[in-house]
Amino acid sequence: MDPNRDGVRYEFIDAAKRMNPADAVILRYLHQEKIAVIRRGLERNPENQTTGIHNISLGIRLRDNEVEVSVRHLKDLSFLDPMPGDPNSGWAVNVTSREFMRACYPKIPRSEIPTRLRR
Repeated sequence: MDPNRDGVRYEFIDAAKRMNPADAVILRYLHQEKIAVIRRGLERNPENQTTGIHNISLGIRLRDNEVEVSVRHLKDLSFLDPMPGDPNSGWAVNVTSREFMRACYPKIPRSEIPTRLRR
């Protein structure tokens, strides 16, 4: 992250420093897969952007427990919120997470992407 870019908040830089590698991988996975809700177990419902801890673990090749530890840490870093009504049922991706990912992966004009990397 470049703190001189528009929209990069200093607390994002601090959060990035406090992340473990697995946390960053999970956050990026959630962003790429457009996940809005994480539940425990096997749940997967792409229509309502919900997935389970186990599905994330399969997607990034980490143990379920490693994924849940990272998800809990991402909640502590304010990237996830407990589910309203029943905080033990899962976590919701929040606006802080979305803004952090936008700051990490801004849209780069196609003309600035080397030709060999364009798809």
